[in-house]
Amino acid sequence: MILVFHAYSRGNHGDGLLVDLTLDLIRQAIPAESEIVVVAMDPESFADLPHVVRGPGGEKGTLAKVLGASSVAATLALNAAFGRRVSVPGLRELVDRANLIVGVGGGYMRAGSLQEGVKAAIAHAALAKVASAAPCKSVYLPQSVGPLRGKLGQLIRESLSGVDTIFLRDDRSVSELALSTRSQRVPDLAVMKLLESGLTNDIRPRYDNVYLIARDLNKPAPVLNTYYQRLNDLRALMPDAIPVLQSTARGNNDLAFYRKMKWGDSFQSVSDAIEQRGKGVVVSVRLHGALQSMISGCPSIHLSYERKGFGAYEDLGVPDFVYNALSFDPGVIADQTRGLCQNSDPFWAAVAGSADSVRVARETVKATLAHTYER
Repeated sequence: MILVFHAYSRGNHGDGLLVDLTLDLIRQAIPAESEIVVVAMDPESFADLPHVVRGPGGEKGTLAKVLGASSVAATLALNAAFGRRVSVPGLRELVDRANLIVGVGGGYMRAGSLQEGVKAAIAHAALAKVASAAPCKSVYLPQSVGPLRGKLGQLIRESLSGVDTIFLRDDRSVSELALSTRSQRVPDLAVMKLLESGLTNDIRPRYDNVYLIARDLNKPAPVLNTYYQRLNDLRALMPDAIPVLQSTARGNNDLAFYRKMKWGDSFQSVSDAIEQRGKGVVVSVRLHGALQSMISGCPSIHLSYERKGFGAYEDLGVPDFVYNALSFDPGVIADQTRGLCQNSDPFWAAVAGSADSVRVARETVKATLAHTYER
């Protein structure tokens, strides 16, 4: 049996995609294994999967309760929690039966702020600690790890100390985690999926539609106000751009953000919009909104608020199409979007040029899963 740790929710399409890609890779690498159990914060959202259990932090109100405490109280509570076994019904029995533990690819191990650190410690570092101490081997698929600041960052770092192999998807994570003997730099799972069998999903030279995927950010008020103004300026420069949803998960809700921005009351998901309105150029603040759109045949510009976005676009060979979400020039983005609408051939040619190296990395990950499972 294989245990998959760190699934979040299908309410966030990007997180749901990473779970699906994790399962696909496991099945390709280890076809003989028929039992895969997923540990998720929102197990009800994965009703399509046969074996899903709730992970730590998945009970409603758990994170809010700790985040409502003072920083000292929150840290003391987490220190106490890390001194005990993770209390998830049935998890210990599953770990004892498992032949392999696999961590979903993603960017959930970070402590750049108290809020980030508390969320990561409760929902993810607790599970990583279980994986580190498990009798079976463990492989974590492409991660962005960090920043790891303060006591909570140290807790997160220590929780990963016994994981056998950690694949990392950006250079800053490689440097910060400093686990050279157990880590390897590879592309994001969605980058691997995009180039798994070549660009065959109805790639077009021209596009009529423009879609915008935005999200709220956890930043100080002055920084946020500037970010909000840049988004509104971008919309003013691209009045035909259609805001679409990538996530409606609790605490990570694009719909609530769009309403807060007074962009309207009702919006389609990005997948529904592409299916019903047709393909288009996508400008996305969410990395997996951009990558999933590219998998669907839509060229995408990414406004990145974390290190993972720059790593992914470098791996795809299109670093000129990723910008800092907090300092982007709306005029530059609008011009580049119009350019992609008129001629996307150079963009897709650059992506295709990275295919060989990405496929080699994907085979390395598959071989590692298979070898670790057999040990």
